[in-house]
Amino acid sequence: GHAPRPLLSFAIPTYQHGHALPQALDSILASPRAAEVEIVVSNNASTDDTAEVLARYAARYPNVRAQDQPTNVTFDENLACAMDGCTGRYIWTMSSDDALIDGALDHMLNLLAALDRDTIILSNWWIADGDLRPTHLRRTPHPDRLLTAVERSVPAVGIWALFMSCLVLPADAARAELFRYRGGDGLTHWKIATRLAATGVPTIEAGTPLVLQRMPDPVDPPYYDVPVVVSQNVRKHLRTLHDDVGLARGPARAAESRILRLVIRGFAGTGLQRWPALARGWFQPLLADYWSFPVFWIWIAPLYVIPRPLLRTLWSTYRSLRTWIGPAHPATETRAPKVH
Repeated sequence: GHAPRPLLSFAIPTYQHGHALPQALDSILASPRAAEVEIVVSNNASTDDTAEVLARYAARYPNVRAQDQPTNVTFDENLACAMDGCTGRYIWTMSSDDALIDGALDHMLNLLAALDRDTIILSNWWIADGDLRPTHLRRTPHPDRLLTAVERSVPAVGIWALFMSCLVLPADAARAELFRYRGGDGLTHWKIATRLAATGVPTIEAGTPLVLQRMPDPVDPPYYDVPVVVSQNVRKHLRTLHDDVGLARGPARAAESRILRLVIRGFAGTGLQRWPALARGWFQPLLADYWSFPVFWIWIAPLYVIPRPLLRTLWSTYRSLRTWIGPAHPATETRAPKVH
């Protein structure tokens, strides 16, 4: 007969991450309950050693399955292919350069096993540096929160689901929405999650930190266009939800404002370092779209009025203080504290 359907599958799109994949996969497979889950990794025609790494894991672990794209596709399509290959009742989307915290898988499986209807799960996380060393918690741990009202769940999903590794989706409902977004312009996982939330799928905010979320240095040139791309993509999608499913202006605007605040705060350092080019490249487009948001005036307006030498001094001082103070958690290993 057929093998029983697993409760949980991991969908991991990857590209040129042969160096990071072992940490991601080991963080799942180290769990005593790892054999209960399925791991589907879609390799987007990488030219590094990603294929070799995946072949080793697939040969050793029967629940790890590698899919290889014959040619490079969009990130959205690669994620969609990974989700297509999942057979579990729930799909945990995960970045191939992030990792689970010890105990996270057991915590999630217990949470999912207790559900009696399709539910979105959002997990708290540790922000980690480039070596996956935890630096600080995104949010203080709190009891799990069940959000059933759209006006509460859409803003919550809107902000947390941006971080793919912190999102667990009901598989059948999620795949039913894939056709709208595959091959698209980004944020497939986020768009599916917000659409489900806007149509009444309840959400649980898991207050326990479960993920090590690797954050790039915001002054890295490849990330210069992220604030504009993300914010414009978010606004377009929320308008679509307003038209398609009647999402009210209130929760849409709340989600948008929280996302804008997160994006701007995360990339303010880039602006302080590269002000003239970035003022043209993404502050002005953001001004055109978001001038009416209070968060814009809190985070962006000061960058227009404070003299540039003072901005540089403030930014240098901030980075020096962060280096001097050190991480919020004095971890010496690559994982944050165990989940209790």
